[in-house]
Amino acid sequence: MDNKRFEVIFAVGAIKEYKKLDNSILGIVNKAIDDLEFRADEVGKPLKGNLYVVKKKS
Repeated sequence: MDNKRFEVIFAVGAIKEYKKLDNSILGIVNKAIDDLEFRADEVGKPLKGNLYVVKKKS
């Protein structure tokens, strides 16, 4: 069942970096992305300044 509430959108540069990730770290990154897709409003710390609508993964 797919109950995703949020969509994670990569910047162009981030996609290139993601594709270069070693398999040993890829699972960790994918888990963090999954967390964001299901509960982005519950995880991370709010940023300040111009990025106030963005959250930092804690």
